[in-house]
Amino acid sequence: MSETNQLEIIRIKWDGPYSLKEVCDFSDDKDLGGIYQVYGIHQLFGTDTLLYIGKASGKFKQRVPKEDKGTWIDWDSLELKFYLGRFGGEVSTSRENWLQQIDSAEKILIYEFTPPYNAMNVKSEGSLHAEEIIIFNTGIKHRLPQAVYKTNHLASMGKPWNQYTT
Repeated sequence: MSETNQLEIIRIKWDGPYSLKEVCDFSDDKDLGGIYQVYGIHQLFGTDTLLYIGKASGKFKQRVPKEDKGTWIDWDSLELKFYLGRFGGEVSTSRENWLQQIDSAEKILIYEFTPPYNAMNVKSEGSLHAEEIIIFNTGIKHRLPQAVYKTNHLASMGKPWNQYTT
């Protein structure tokens, strides 16, 4: 992204739901990673709760938490539903920019929706590389809204602001 660009648009196309086993067995050659949502039962929030948002800078099956005795993923692994988000747009982008978009989208979505099993980025979306970011969610996005907008107020502080006149 160039220095003069103040607005970044991130497009995520979602699909799913997948079981944990289906994600772990995923063999799609186009699986370059992206971001994922995990839904399941939560003791306080009930069924079909957004439990976790994660990112995969490689294949999803290499990043999605595996069943592990004693961790939350093992508690209700049969009840979990995974939605996988892939990044794209009208033109290709560099791997560096793609990884930056994945990182920003994960931070913003965790901050906005506060999944109970995410500890990082719940109180702050952290530093963002663009002043304003719009995330467009398409496809089978489940409970996410079509668009999420985030502005980096710190980046815009000190810049001149002029009221429009007629």
